Amino acid sequence: MGSRQKTVAEGDGVIESVSVRLADEYLRVAADDLVVMAAILHEMEADPDRHDVLLPEIFRLSHDIKGQGGSFGYDLMSRIGNNLCRYLESLEVPLSAGQLARLSLYLETMRVVLGNRLRGDGGTRGAHLLAELALTTPSAA
Repeated sequence: MGSRQKTVAEGDGVIESVSVRLADEYLRVAADDLVVMAAILHEMEADPDRHDVLLPEIFRLSHDIKGQGGSFGYDLMSRIGNNLCRYLESLEVPLSAGQLARLSLYLETMRVVLGNRLRGDGGTRGAHLLAELALTTPSAA
């Protein structure tokens, strides 16, 4: 292998290593964000008078998860995060118990995606998770 080819191959290896580290960092940050979102949801369940203040925080975090997911190969997270953002935009405060339960389902679904490292569209498991979310329509919750 010539020195130029060797340099290119080494550079490719460095890029791949950095990419793997960034993807791992995304998983950690997204998991932390889900913990924060669950705490906010718990607070919302306890205090309906704060829904108007807390709902935008859940939106911000889900928007971050959505925006970064595809960059690191977690397209399913981006799709779920996008669906969650659209759902959040449709809500009026205070939320009903059914709407809070639906938010909880979104968070649990995202935890499953992260916990199982479902990259891309998540394959058959991803399709199943999306179908479960679709069964709980906003009008039903």
